[in-house]
Amino acid sequence: MLLSHTKLTPPQVIAKQVTRDRLDDWLGRSAQAKLVLVCAPAGYGKSTVMLQMMERWKAEGVATSWLMLDEADNDI
Repeated sequence: MLLSHTKLTPPQVIAKQVTRDRLDDWLGRSAQAKLVLVCAPAGYGKSTVMLQMMERWKAEGVATSWLMLDEADNDI
């Protein structure tokens, strides 16, 4: 199975972003986890907060990667 480039590439960072300090702090404590899964309805800011966390973790020297999943990825 081949993954498309778009599933492995984070979206572009938008200059003006809302920061969610409590959520950032909570996710920041998960830097030692092997996997962080974020699940919420469309438009709730999942990509935005994970982009912010990736930047934070990279600055802290934490290895990160990006994988975007959708309903089509539910087929074994």
